[in-house]
Amino acid sequence: MQDLPDEVADTILQVMDSQNRQRLADVLTYPEDNADGLMDTDVVSVRADVSLDMVVWFGDFPLGLIIGVAMIINLLVAALAGALIPVVLKRYGIDPAIAGGVILTTVTDVVGFMTFLGLATIFLIA
Repeated sequence: MQDLPDEVADTILQVMDSQNRQRLADVLTYPEDNADGLMDTDVVSVRADVSLDMVVWFGDFPLGLIIGVAMIINLLVAALAGALIPVVLKRYGIDPAIAGGVILTTVTDVVGFMTFLGLATIFLIA
């Protein structure tokens, strides 16, 4: 909103309902030099009554990091499995369209679950 011409910003504010207008006003009050001000509202949307502390899972950075790493590992494994499973199934004469989805879902579920629990055990409990 700050980068828009004044007449465009006024038009947008006029068509917004009061709740969204208040949310926008709250977001624009964040100082630009702190973490709240660094959030790009085109990418991140947080309710006005939620503080940054709640967004970062009550200040538990290690748990947030473990969840993030587990998600990245799971995405990489899912991409690899999604590329290899149809090739392997076709090689064995099985229709990949029928069996591939079930196998891929199983692989991503098991890998995601085990990755998260494994990382949590290693870094939080050990």
